[in-house]
Amino acid sequence: MNVPHPCRDNPLIMPILAYLQGLFVDNRTATLIDLINICEAQFDSLIVAESLEDKLFQKNFLIMNALYNIQQACAEDGFYLVVSAMEVRLIIAGQKAQKENCASHESAQNALSNKTGSALSNLSAVDVELAAYYLDWENLDNITHSEIQFLLDSFWHKYNANQDALAGKNLAALHLLGLGKSATWLQIKASYRREVTRCHPDKGGDAARFIAIRAAYEQLYIQYRNSAKKVD
Repeated sequence: MNVPHPCRDNPLIMPILAYLQGLFVDNRTATLIDLINICEAQFDSLIVAESLEDKLFQKNFLIMNALYNIQQACAEDGFYLVVSAMEVRLIIAGQKAQKENCASHESAQNALSNKTGSALSNLSAVDVELAAYYLDWENLDNITHSEIQFLLDSFWHKYNANQDALAGKNLAALHLLGLGKSATWLQIKASYRREVTRCHPDKGGDAARFIAIRAAYEQLYIQYRNSAKKVD
């Protein structure tokens, strides 16, 4: 399954990077579907597969190859590229360090230095494997249709399992806030503020419950992110 040679210098890198830079300025995120949509014009000259499954695999491979190339380049410039199916976004690597509760600006910079010392040092073991896979063009050239079909079947099986697990986490978070599964973001936000005020340790509340409420809110914020940004 050989994609035309010009793709070896992946022409999707620059349009994807420009798009992500625009999102960074507006503090917004993209999904893989967003990136596929903005690259449709380039796909016309890059995709050589005939079956729908093979075309989907090629598109996904080219997008992911571009993203991991961008991720490596950004790490050298002090940025971090978050890569997942539902969230692709550029952040300042120092912000990532701050989110991990670095005690000071100096410690944040030390953490940043440690994380960007190598291109993949800030990734989990699974992410490192994904990066290695998508940066190796042989994995695109040598895969067969039957192998692609197997990968797609495995993906949907895992996706459905993950969606079930995510739904369970979200429902548990809602219950912790005293809400049902039909709760709106405004209701979640109001309940969260009420509960954290009630159980804040500085006001004699339960520290363990305070932490649990915070975790529940963060879990739900991810799920309701678009609604949250409209309201906040």
